[in-house]
Order: sequence, then structure tokens, then C-alpha cells
Amino acid sequence: MRTRASTSTLGRTSLPRSAGPRKKPGTTGNARLYERQEIHLARLQTLTRLNQLIASSLDMNEVLREIARTAATLLEGASAAFALVDESTQTVEIRAWSDESIGSDFPKRTLRFGEGVVGWIAVHRQPVNLPDMSVDDRVFPHDWLSAHGFTSLLGVPVIHDGALLAVLCLNGRRPFVLSAEDQDVLDAFVGQAAVAIRNARLFDETAARQRGAEALVELGRALSETLDPEVVGQRTAESVLALLGGRIAGLYRLEEATGALVSTAVAGVGPAFGRNVVFAPGTGVVGVALRERAPVVTADLLTDPRVTFTPDLRARIERAGYRAVLAVPLFIKDRVIGALSVGDAPGRAFRPEDAQLLQTFAAQAALALENARLFEESAARRREAEALAEVGHAITSSLDPQTILSFI
Repeated sequence: MRTRASTSTLGRTSLPRSAGPRKKPGTTGNARLYERQEIHLARLQTLTRLNQLIASSLDMNEVLREIARTAATLLEGASAAFALVDESTQTVEIRAWSDESIGSDFPKRTLRFGEGVVGWIAVHRQPVNLPDMSVDDRVFPHDWLSAHGFTSLLGVPVIHDGALLAVLCLNGRRPFVLSAEDQDVLDAFVGQAAVAIRNARLFDETAARQRGAEALVELGRALSETLDPEVVGQRTAESVLALLGGRIAGLYRLEEATGALVSTAVAGVGPAFGRNVVFAPGTGVVGVALRERAPVVTADLLTDPRVTFTPDLRARIERAGYRAVLAVPLFIKDRVIGALSVGDAPGRAFRPEDAQLLQTFAAQAALALENARLFEESAARRREAEALAEVGHAITSSLDPQTILSFI
């Protein structure tokens, strides 16, 4: 195999272009054997260094970048991309490129299962080797591939303990012809990648749970300091946006008399959305969440057949620019009192753990809002009682008919 320079630490030390300072044997056959041994040794050294990196880092992005760079070096691809699989949402997200200057203009980073070659691999869990991509109708985007001169493709699923974790995809300017030794290297590499992803995911999940717990504690502390419903709603929306990310987060109150939802707090976005925006009964993703009494996720609320809008609402959402939405209902016991949602750019794939976290925020917000409502009702009854007591005192302390009538 010819070698390829790489900007990564691993790539610089992997496949040497020459035999180095060692003296080669004189015969042609021995020279070829020697060269194969040198390449084999360099590959083993590269895999060992990759393993050391994996063991020393749990940062998912760093690990994926190094895996992509090493794949391009080992298999002589002009470009390698590494995409993480989310089976819960049936999506594949390209997270790292061997050369980000090439991947930066790739038009679509999140693909559905079955979309393109990467999506096909995710569905079928089988490798794909295309010597000529131009004759395969699964391949896209043709303009991007042509601009970079890519003509061939090698794609491999990354599977660990029966779970599909990722897809490795290499593009080349000549066909990928793998020998038995090449296949062994690829298998070893994919095995290491699977372990790296599993470890990084476990770390990310642990860190995310810790951040979520800290955010809930902080929100609980903030909500305990106020009984103002507006303050409760705003702090909840801001906490959700800070933790889950996105472009907008909103809290909605159910108007029991009409069945409409009214936005009481909004964080993020611009003036297109704000407080007191009315969602007619059943409209919007929040309306679907109320109807189903369960979390609702959509990749694009404007094209989702479950979601309907009034013309005004559709215009507001188009101006706001968010498309992917996660919404959950707010409950007090079995009674629905509103909804909580977070929205992001097209392509955002909300995960089940995002829905669980949003439900936890919603439960805490619902309890705080209910406490505020009960406090306000108690305060109103107290004011009424004080007013009645004042009238009673005035009646019993006066014998003037005009004075008594003025209180009545």
C-alpha cells in the first residue's frame, strides 16, 4: 500500500514511505517480504498508539477525530468520516472527519436510517465497498463528491455486543482493494473503535446525569425562593435551554375554559416568540403532547403530519428558525396543567434521555406552579376574609343606617 501523510500524532508515526535506516536484503523476494513486514509493524504501532489514546481520553469528539484520522492513514483513504448511530431516533450523525477542511462543507451531517450509503449500512449492518460510486443510486451528494474528486467508497458498521454504535465511511480517489491482511487490520481497528465509543458514551452519560442532577438542584433552590408564577416559568425555561441546548425553550399554561395553551415563559430565539402567544387546542407540538399525555419528539415540526398550526403560528415558527422539537406535558397528579418544550435547528435528534430529563424539569416546574397557585388562592381568601371582617366590625360598631349601608 502507498502511504499517506497525516496531521494527527498517530498518522505521523504509522506507515513510513521508506524502509528507514535499516538495510534491506538483496533479493527482490526478500525485499518485498521485508517491506510487508515493515508495513505490518508500522500498522501494529499505529493501532497500539490508538489504543493508548483511547485509554487516556474519554472525550468523545477527540476520540472520534483520532479514529477517523487513523482510519484514513491505515486504509489509504483520501477522507474518512465517523458517524454515531442513535437507534432510538433511527438517525446517524457524522461527528468527525479525518480532515475537517474537507468535511466542513458536507451538506448534511444527520441522516435517517436508509438514507444514502451510511444510512443503508445502519439498516443492514453490512459493509459496503464501491469501486465506482457513480453507478450506485444510494450515493449522495454527487456535487460534493465531484468537487473533492472522490470516486470510491468503503463503509463499515461498528458493532459492539450486538449493538450498532457507529458507521465508518472512507472516500477515495481509487478503489479500495483489501488483502487478507488489510481486512485483519480493519477488523482490529473497528474493534478498537467500538470499545472507544462505548467508553466515551458511558463517560458522557455519567457526566450528563451529573449535570442534570446539579441543574435540578439549582432549579429547585431557585424555585423555592419565589411563589411568583412568572418567575417560576422563566427560571424553568432558562434552565432547560442551558442544560439541553437549542434555540428556544418555552413553558405553556393550559387555559381550562378554552383548551388553548398560552406561553408564559420563553428563553432563547428573538422577538418572533414571546409570552402570551396562544396555541389553539391541539396545535403545535405542545398540543400533540397534551393530546397524547406523553413526550413528543419531531425532527421537523413544519413537515410532521401530526402537527398543525394556525397561519400566525406557522409564520412565527418560520421566522424563529427552529424545527426539531421535544415537548412534554405538565401534570399535577393526573391533571394536565400545561406543557414544557425545547426546540433546535433542523437535524437535531433528541434522545430518550433528553425526554426523561425534560419530564423531570416539567414535574418540578408543575409542583412549583401549583404551590404558587395555592398560595395565591390562599392569599385571595385571606383578603376576602379580612374584607368581610372589616364589614362586620363596621356594622356592629355603628348605629348609623347610612354608614351600615355604605359597607353593604
